[in-house]
Amino acid sequence: MPPNRPGLPDPLALLPIIRFRKGPVRVASTPDLGVADHNGPVLSAAIASEGDETVQAVMSAMIEAIPDADVVDIKKLHASIGSARNPFFLHPKATVESSSLYLDAEALLAAGASSGKGIYKKTRVNFRKLQSEGVQLVEATTPEERVKILETLMVYRAERFKALGRANSLKQDNRENFYLALAARAGRENPLKVLALMSGGDIVAVTALLVEDGCATGILISIGPEQWQRFSPGMVALVQSIYWARDNNIRLYGFGTGLQAYKSRFGAKEQSTRRLLLPLTVKGLAAITALKAKRSFRATLDRLKHQKNSQTA
Repeated sequence: MPPNRPGLPDPLALLPIIRFRKGPVRVASTPDLGVADHNGPVLSAAIASEGDETVQAVMSAMIEAIPDADVVDIKKLHASIGSARNPFFLHPKATVESSSLYLDAEALLAAGASSGKGIYKKTRVNFRKLQSEGVQLVEATTPEERVKILETLMVYRAERFKALGRANSLKQDNRENFYLALAARAGRENPLKVLALMSGGDIVAVTALLVEDGCATGILISIGPEQWQRFSPGMVALVQSIYWARDNNIRLYGFGTGLQAYKSRFGAKEQSTRRLLLPLTVKGLAAITALKAKRSFRATLDRLKHQKNSQTA
């Protein structure tokens, strides 16, 4: 909690908010830079120690006090952020939105040869091949090292996405500057951990994690020059980040957004994420009602299409 201004009481809770228009509807949400995709409020120790009823009362008061908005729409709500429970996930009006994948403490301890997962064996072989080519695993420990590695990663990523004809998500919402500013922070408590496979001064692959309270979330992964790609360096770097988490007493390793098939190969478990969608005005209620009707219509069409495909199969 940052120091408060003199003469003002310490805040019980903080809720960062952005407001934007979606047609005629004014929407209030939490800033989402697509970084770790965990949204929620910040609670003081005094409030966090209270029961759920008190916490939800504070949350309701904060939501009702949001000015100039018709709808509150907060997505990507996980059950916890770090070791702290997320009260928005427990909100009675929060609904299941999607899910994400993670490794718990037991799965982290089993990661490797004893896990029975072929992906660990395959990446171990590729890591040995990379080592025979002079590649080493390096953890950036200074702001200068972190910034230099991330800047190089961003150049490689931009080149690769351009060649693929795909949009580079790091160019959105000023994300690159966010990562670089975080990397430049001094001190051992910096939550950004950067691991790189390096050959001399050349970067082969990079993974970056946000680490807090015994929880780690993968936020970036990228690979370097094409000459190394036959060794699947991105997958090797990802596995090395799992080993790093295991060896640094991490209790939960999150794979970030998306349910890509490769993530399940590590023995990951699935956890649901929720969305809090609340009306603040009559206009907001009408907008949400229309949105739910549209979703229901789409769900019906998808179900009928599935039934038709099943009958003709």
